[in-house]
Amino acid sequence: MSAITPNEQPEFDFWEFVACARCHLPFSAESGAQPPVPFWVTECGHVVCNNHLKPDQSCTECGTQGIQVAPLQREVPAYNEAFVD
Repeated sequence: MSAITPNEQPEFDFWEFVACARCHLPFSAESGAQPPVPFWVTECGHVVCNNHLKPDQSCTECGTQGIQVAPLQREVPAYNEAFVD
């Protein structure tokens, strides 16, 4: 068994824990791989795959009505870049 020294951090891939809230389809099966279908993050904070995106603008997980969604991607431009002319 190997020990992690205090200066080492274990490899952590956030995307390994992202999945559709409804069907639990993983965002990516392999580290760095693109998802098999588009994924969305809802205004109420849930993640859903394209298969469970509801056309009536309600959240498939909590039922919140009139939500907005944003595409979920590995590479997202910095927040402040959206406001630069």
